Amino acid sequence: MVVNITGIIVDTQHRAPNVPNDPALSISMPQGGSATIRMRLIFASSAPVPVSMLKTATVPRLVVRQRISGAAKALSIDAEWDRLTERWVFIALPTKTRNMSPGRYAYDVWITMADDSREQVVPVSAFVILASEQVN
Repeated sequence: MVVNITGIIVDTQHRAPNVPNDPALSISMPQGGSATIRMRLIFASSAPVPVSMLKTATVPRLVVRQRISGAAKALSIDAEWDRLTERWVFIALPTKTRNMSPGRYAYDVWITMADDSREQVVPVSAFVILASEQVN
């Protein structure tokens, strides 16, 4: 399963018409399943964010929680840079999703910029783990 999401750094008053106002995207996957989540990271102007703008030795992190405020992490995935597609890639492996109970969770994606500021680039969105009988 492949899911494409967009991470947006709101750095300007100008938002290009092709940039969504709300980049939240629900992700559903079976319990014990795997997913490749590809993230395009852009500025609100639609220009790509250069890898060099991120803090050295840090990568975007996708965090799944039962509730977004204060809940313990159910799943945390660090991204890898794919030079071929110029996308950040998160891999949700069966070993990481097997012990998650079916139900609705919340996820978001944060990055650390070179100046140590943190940016939420994907807002809180639904992350649904389906029971095996719900999967066709």
